[in-house]
Amino acid sequence: MVFEAAMRRIPDCSAFCVAISACGFGGFFVRYFVVLSWVVGGAGLLPALLALAWVRRLSARLEALKQSYWDLRYDYTRLRSQVSRLDPETAATEPEPAPSTGCATVSFVPLSTIRKKDR
Repeated sequence: MVFEAAMRRIPDCSAFCVAISACGFGGFFVRYFVVLSWVVGGAGLLPALLALAWVRRLSARLEALKQSYWDLRYDYTRLRSQVSRLDPETAATEPEPAPSTGCATVSFVPLSTIRKKDR
């Protein structure tokens, strides 16, 4: 019974304008609400487009930086091999720089080796 009475007091919300006018608001509120929704949507779209443009520019800069890095690395290796061909004594005395990986050079230690050390 209570539920049916509550259902009779709820205005018909099948259309937004019908619901607003049933609640006692005039046409001004409907027009204002529609304009406000467009303004809020546009205000949200503007920063999204600016962020998209910024990310695309940043991506292009990063791609150019990666390309120049690999070009420089390729040129360095090519020139180092040319120098070693031209002057083999200098190339033999200069030790090649070891790549620093930041981790141990031994990646696997068998368990039997550790047991032999304990005895």
